[in-house]
Amino acid sequence: VDREKAPAEILSTLMPQAIGMRDILDLLPLGLNDRLDGTSPTFAELRKIIIEDEPALRLAALGVPTGRSPLGALGDLHVAGPPCTDFSLLGRRAGTAGVTMRAFLTWVRLLLVTLPAIIVFENVLGFPLEMLGELTHGRYILDAVILNPADLGWPVRRVRRYAVLRRRGHSCNWRPLSDLKALFSLQRSLPGRVLYSSGSGRDSEALGAGYQQRLGGYSAMNGST
Repeated sequence: VDREKAPAEILSTLMPQAIGMRDILDLLPLGLNDRLDGTSPTFAELRKIIIEDEPALRLAALGVPTGRSPLGALGDLHVAGPPCTDFSLLGRRAGTAGVTMRAFLTWVRLLLVTLPAIIVFENVLGFPLEMLGELTHGRYILDAVILNPADLGWPVRRVRRYAVLRRRGHSCNWRPLSDLKALFSLQRSLPGRVLYSSGSGRDSEALGAGYQQRLGGYSAMNGST
């Protein structure tokens, strides 16, 4: 889902098989957005309308090609980064009273309808992650880690919290996200800190081999492969 035209076009070019929509609010029943526009409902009121009243979502708005099941097309892995402006230090700081809550709760309603096996979630540190666990009624086991893109070799420092939610009763191989953070911490202490490169193929292969060697060392230290 992306409301901005340019990112949506880039995604469709890079991943033509991707299913995309412009506005997640289009999932809400016809007339509901019109009823909410121009009003200022509290978070509790929005939660009741969008989550607790269990409105039927207009899954056709997902843009799934004819002949494919909307639920099946969404798959078992759901990756999302809901609007952060109401929780960001540089944003409105309105919290759950902010204007983005209607879109956020609509997304949560979609999760409750589809129940993906794995949810990968990214947001600013100020986002109350426990709220997501509460809104999904304890159906997921949550693990989170704070990462800085600079730790991965990117020339930017935008610290974010990344969380993985695993649906209860769904078995999968899993290691704590703290292991991932430990890997990047180890990487910073070793020479040759670049993990990614847009250079020549030969350079990329050399960097890749170096990274795999470091990854192997980390696995050996932790008794795993």
